[in-house]
Amino acid sequence: MRMLKSLQGASPMAAALAWLLKDGIGMLARILFAWLYSPYLDADCKQWRLIADCFNDLAFFLDLITPVFPGLFMPVVCLSSTVRAVVGVAGGATRTAVVNHQAISDNVGDVTAKDGSQETLINVFALLCGLSLLPIVSENVFSIWLLFCLFTFIHLYSNYRAVKSLQFKTLNQSLLRIIVKNYTETRKTGTVNEINNKEPVLHWNSSLRYYGCRLSDISTSSNEFSFICSKFTVVCDLKNNCGYVAMASISDTSDQLRAALCLELVLNTRVFPSAAELSEFVEKLKIGGWLVNKHRLVFDRWTYSEK
Repeated sequence: MRMLKSLQGASPMAAALAWLLKDGIGMLARILFAWLYSPYLDADCKQWRLIADCFNDLAFFLDLITPVFPGLFMPVVCLSSTVRAVVGVAGGATRTAVVNHQAISDNVGDVTAKDGSQETLINVFALLCGLSLLPIVSENVFSIWLLFCLFTFIHLYSNYRAVKSLQFKTLNQSLLRIIVKNYTETRKTGTVNEINNKEPVLHWNSSLRYYGCRLSDISTSSNEFSFICSKFTVVCDLKNNCGYVAMASISDTSDQLRAALCLELVLNTRVFPSAAELSEFVEKLKIGGWLVNKHRLVFDRWTYSEK
């Protein structure tokens, strides 16, 4: 409604162009964001789920300030459309990942239906709250902003607690780092609940891991040393605390996880593990309740084969 009021007095053609520009930028933003970040929506599901919630509230904030800055109407609504595009992609993708995680009996349809019903119930409650608060906040700018800040805090805190409660059994980079560090210190991998509770929801890693890269992408220098087996090649740069993993064409998903474990162990201990030590680590992961036949690490699809 606020956007419509801001367009009052404009010609029909100008109003149509404004909405086309807003929607067009949003569509382009969806495509660009999916192209750049789609692999990480599975890998860092908790993080992107919370980011989507934050961006959703940011979009509402931008809508509220459009009447305050009428001269900046188009830039503000275009920015709002861009933010909502990120919410649409990240929110939809992470919701699918969470539903698949919660469907422990492969009852994805059942969980999806109940999740939709829960969201509908919350929307009905929000509608009733809005109707009851309308007489109070009408023409009262302070009350509008006070309630917006209050509900935004409740929304974000509730979603943070919900995301924090997720207990994934598949390893991503963040969980892998925590497990390997815990293993090098205590010789224990930790259970699913213990490690998930230690995982920060928001995290950015400064050190780099290149999984599934081409052999030609792997540089060799005096600071690097490598481990080669029939299924994968691991190269470590200890000086910069980064590493490369190249996979053989005969490898599978479990081999990818073993290669990532090997790299992480080297970067933590500065020694390559033996095949027996790596197998022992994997067995301890199984005992701790982790799935070792799949993972949420971001691997490129490059492979190599021996001639």
